[in-house]
Parts: sequence; C-alpha cells; structure tokens
Amino acid sequence: MIPARHRAAAFLASFLAFQLELSTAKLLLPRYGGGAYVWTTAVAVFQGLVLAAALYAVWLRRTRFRYPVHLAVAAACGASALAPSGAAGAAHPAAALALDLLAAAGPAFFALSSVTAVLDDWLGEPDARGLYAASNLGALCALLAFPLLLEPALPLELQGRLWRGLYAGWVVLVASCRPGERERPSVPGGSDGAFGWALAAAAPSAALVAATNALGL
Repeated sequence: MIPARHRAAAFLASFLAFQLELSTAKLLLPRYGGGAYVWTTAVAVFQGLVLAAALYAVWLRRTRFRYPVHLAVAAACGASALAPSGAAGAAHPAAALALDLLAAAGPAFFALSSVTAVLDDWLGEPDARGLYAASNLGALCALLAFPLLLEPALPLELQGRLWRGLYAGWVVLVASCRPGERERPSVPGGSDGAFGWALAAAAPSAALVAATNALGL
C-alpha cells in the first residue's frame, strides 16, 4: 500500500510544476507576446525538461546514495524559480525565450517532474498506480486553481512567495519518504521496444505543436 506522504508528495509536485508553468507564462508574456514561436519554444523546453527528469530518475536508481543526492537536487533547484535571466537581447527571439524559460522554471520544473518516478522507485512496490493518480490529480487541481483562484486574487510577486513556501514544504515532505529496503522487481524484456515507446510519447507533442501552429497562422 502506498503511504499517504508519498501520495501527498506526488500530488504537490505536479501541482507546483503546473503552477510554475502558468506563473512563468504570465511573467514572460508581456516580453514575448503570443506568437506561434512562443508556444512552440515553450513546449519544446518543457518537454525536454520532462525527458531530462525521466533520464535522471533512471540514473538515480543506479546510484548508491540516491536519497541524499535527490534531496540535494530538490533543495537546490527551487532557488531560481520565477527569476528570468533577462536574455531578451539574444540574437534570436526563440533562443532568448528558451533561456528565460530555463532560468525562470528549468531547475525547479526538472526536480518536480522527476519526483513521481523517484518515489515509485523508492517504494519498491510492484503496482504504484496510486502514486501516478495522485500526480495527475495535482496537475488537474493546478490547472483549475490558477485561473479561478490564484491569478485573479494574487499579484505575481505574492504568487511567487506562496509557490516558494509550498516548494520548501514539498522538499520536507520528500525528505520524509525514505527509500524502502525492498528492491523493485525486474521487468521482463529489458529495453526492448524502447524506441517505439519513445515515438509513441513524441507523437502527441508533435501533433499538438503542429495543430497549434496551424491554427495560429
């Protein structure tokens, strides 16, 4: 059975990750506008961070000191959230936007995106669907809370303070989820079919970007 603190950590991670995306959009929209390249660049940056977080979780599983390493990463990555780099003077606007997105949201989004897979590994449970259900619920709550509650009621500065306070609480919550002693059962088949799974994951993102660009023309 999945402990409540693990579910809470997964829920809060997704909630904070989506809030960070939305707050960063509000922070950078006056600077870059709503052109098609803005959406395409943002999708590419955040999808790249999700992929990097997944690779990090796989690497961490093979690390001897996975618990202190991940706590250090989680604690360090929240420091620069919602602080754009001021790279708007870069030669290419897409490059400037990518740098600003990485500065304002990159490290924190990376740490938050990795935690469900990390906690899944720490639990060592053969079935951790409840953990991912909590993560999906957190994302849904964030998407509803931002336009209905946070954005109308709080200025961006107060949103940032609230977000950082919740992030600090999330790090403490993750610290309470120490890895168990049981090893995760090996999955038959190894890495067979990994390329097909990668294509299946990439196709929806590519279709989303293409459709959005077509509608924006």
